[in-house]
Amino acid sequence: MCSMVEPNTPPPCYDSIATAENHRASGLDWGVRDRRQHCSRLMKMTPYGRPFSKDFLELYSAMIISTPFSRNRSRFRTIDSSCTLLQLFSTLENLELSQLNRLKGNTGNKLLKSTTKFTVPKQAAKCLCEMFLNARLLQVVHNPLARKFTTEKCVLQLTSKGISVVERFLQHNGDDSINVNVSLPSIDSSPVIVPVSRFSSTDQILQDASFSEMLLQRMLGPYPESLRSRHESLVPIYLSSTHGKKQPPNTTKYLLFGIDIAEWLMNNTMLLDWNEVVSVANNLLLYSYLSHTHSTNDPYSFSFEKGVSYFLTPKALETVGWIETPSGASMFQHIQQLDSHSSNKELLESILKKPSLQTYFFEFLKKNYCDENQQFYSEVCEFNDFFSQASQASDVVAVRESFVHACGIYNCFLSPDAPNAVNLPGDLCERISNHMSLAMEVEPLDEWLRIVHKLFLEAQALILDLMAGDSLLKFLESQHPDDQ
Repeated sequence: MCSMVEPNTPPPCYDSIATAENHRASGLDWGVRDRRQHCSRLMKMTPYGRPFSKDFLELYSAMIISTPFSRNRSRFRTIDSSCTLLQLFSTLENLELSQLNRLKGNTGNKLLKSTTKFTVPKQAAKCLCEMFLNARLLQVVHNPLARKFTTEKCVLQLTSKGISVVERFLQHNGDDSINVNVSLPSIDSSPVIVPVSRFSSTDQILQDASFSEMLLQRMLGPYPESLRSRHESLVPIYLSSTHGKKQPPNTTKYLLFGIDIAEWLMNNTMLLDWNEVVSVANNLLLYSYLSHTHSTNDPYSFSFEKGVSYFLTPKALETVGWIETPSGASMFQHIQQLDSHSSNKELLESILKKPSLQTYFFEFLKKNYCDENQQFYSEVCEFNDFFSQASQASDVVAVRESFVHACGIYNCFLSPDAPNAVNLPGDLCERISNHMSLAMEVEPLDEWLRIVHKLFLEAQALILDLMAGDSLLKFLESQHPDDQ
């Protein structure tokens, strides 16, 4: 896969400029520009040469909404809602994202304009688009499984995974504050894209045994009456043919190909490169859910090369419920294994620390139209980690970046016109709004951010209590065996 760690391929960078204009309570017109905050940095890169996931997905979303999608011809067919690779190159050459947000306080209102300019070196543009292709955010119309571009004129479309990423980006930033050039098709019937938790400092995936178990249940689905009738969103399964040979020990008759497993993981989860796919699939071997069909020197090494296949183990069939067993795993049993003497709040905090339980809880919230609480909680966790590190290290650039992040959280969840407003007491909302309206007037900037940080943590604690007192109880009730 293309990499950006080569010396001749500099990483992308972005410049973020925030400017404020005052609108006084007296009713005067938008006044003279007060202050300006400028933040410029190179994107952090993983060891495999991909930008960290947050930058990677933000850059992808900005590129998509800035590219005019229309009808294009591909091999004697007309493809709606498509673009060409050349169009993406052109977009990346001059990619800017502008947002207008109003900060309302008791001293008046402030118009905050944030302009983010992404600088993508010309030699990196094709490499970056190839990363989007490999992450299954884009697909070549005439070859959806392609991992490389054969021509710059090839016609591209968004995948369901790519659409969900852009929709989340627009939902987070507010549709009205961004000019969008692409009309997103509906993906209501598509499978849910499994979120992936990451360490903010390294961008590595946070995974454990329960996470592997959850992925196995998603990719295999319920017991099939016929393997041919399995839904296309599940991994294809075949019956092994031993031709009179004895079945290998600790295996079943069910066989899967490595490439099918890898494609499913890339298409249905928020994994973003094939190295991550191999890392996650290695754990399916480590936890004895899969077994190599042929002898190998490294039984815990996964491969998706042509012809490589794996047996499902009896443990895998028990885990997904294809074999009746009293010890079969369930989400309810995983929750029961947590400290039974914990308070609701402590139980919820334990759930949020386990990748698999966190995924099921977040999906439950989304299904019940209250996922803004989870999104706010997660955003404040990320802001807390980033600003704490920036403040301790006295990193001026990181502090400025924290300012941009704080304004984003406010506009998404806390402002009067927030697209994903959370339910907080009126006095706290007023204190937050009044302080936010002082943006770029309090010096030094980190002093203003410390108060923002304190207010955000106060709001986060209340949202955690709200989820623990309402959403958690409904989630536990939905996972009880008697209600399945």
